[in-house]
Amino acid sequence: MIGLAKQLGVAVSLALAGNRKPGAGYLICSAPVPERNRGDQALLKVVVEHVATKGGPHTILTTSDQSIESLCPTKDCRIRSDLFPLFLTTRSFREQLAFPRVAGMHREMLVIGADVLDEGYGEERSVASMDAIDLATKLGIKTRILGFSVNGKPSPGLVARMSRLGKRTRLLVRDPVSFRRLQAAGIPGIEQVGDLAYLLNPAEIPQEDLGLRRFVNQNRGNLIGINLTQVVLGQYGAEQHRLEVLAEACRRLAIEDGVRFLLLPHDEPEGVEYLRAFQEKLHREAEPISHLVSPLPHAQVLKHIAGLCKHVFTCRLHLGIASLGMGRPITGFPYQGKFEGQFELFGLSSGGLVGAERFPESADEMASLFRQRISLSAQLSEQIRRHLPAVLELSKKNFEGLAE
Repeated sequence: MIGLAKQLGVAVSLALAGNRKPGAGYLICSAPVPERNRGDQALLKVVVEHVATKGGPHTILTTSDQSIESLCPTKDCRIRSDLFPLFLTTRSFREQLAFPRVAGMHREMLVIGADVLDEGYGEERSVASMDAIDLATKLGIKTRILGFSVNGKPSPGLVARMSRLGKRTRLLVRDPVSFRRLQAAGIPGIEQVGDLAYLLNPAEIPQEDLGLRRFVNQNRGNLIGINLTQVVLGQYGAEQHRLEVLAEACRRLAIEDGVRFLLLPHDEPEGVEYLRAFQEKLHREAEPISHLVSPLPHAQVLKHIAGLCKHVFTCRLHLGIASLGMGRPITGFPYQGKFEGQFELFGLSSGGLVGAERFPESADEMASLFRQRISLSAQLSEQIRRHLPAVLELSKKNFEGLAE
């Protein structure tokens, strides 16, 4: 019944659109959490800034109920939050009726894919998002999915949807591992590009953040970035034990090696509070050896901060990308296959990925692992800088063919 109603809704939408005149500018569909997650914020900022150089009007659609607050609407940039159910559910009949009129005002539809299309956020969201793209193609609008990934072997349903979509939509895949997964499944229209976030311009620490600026200036050259999340460590099991191991190892490095730690959240409020709790463990019976970056700054500022670190240990892929984009080495605590493709682009070995199976059981082992990785920082930085120009060129391919 729902399928028939949806077909009817699409038919009515197309009929109402009629013989539309060619539109101008771009319809930009955000990544799933456009502000709260600084990775999604970075992707949106890069796309909007690039489209602005093309001239003409463009409209930004938020694809969830998360508002977009860091971008200011202008006469050429509109932000709409009323159509997000179109990307969440196949039962968004009112939005399906409104979408053709909105989309029809534009020349091309750009969907920031991230990892939302591969069913990791649920099958219905994947189906609904691709249906919206398919509807735009039926209106004669050019469509492309920018810099997306698939975090495992695609399901039969995903293969079928992408195979249909790839005949009329450019599918721009952000890492070689995802590309091979889709290539093996026979998906047409796929092109390998780089992650959009490599193109994000860093921004200085605000003058008013005196505590962070003071900590950075006092410890320049000895800063180690740390990002931990419950999403990852919770999946590893024995979460509290692992946090105690990490805290004790960091205390030893601070005392014995003189390093200091920047605690770098990448989403709010959960990411900030998780690292705040870790900081309490870290400072137990020790002088303050870390600074928690809070409140959470814009993704551009976080990229600059990552560049101040000698090495960054991170659960978040896009904080890793911010670090790599600044020429700084990373050690990843991976999940869902998110890091492997980026490591491959820079020729980095799997020794820099510390999953549950490699996670040290004791503080002695963890301190040894940290020291070993930190000792490689200069060598890894040089390797990253050699590969970075080629990675940036791959990222720019997301925008190839966009008309003025």
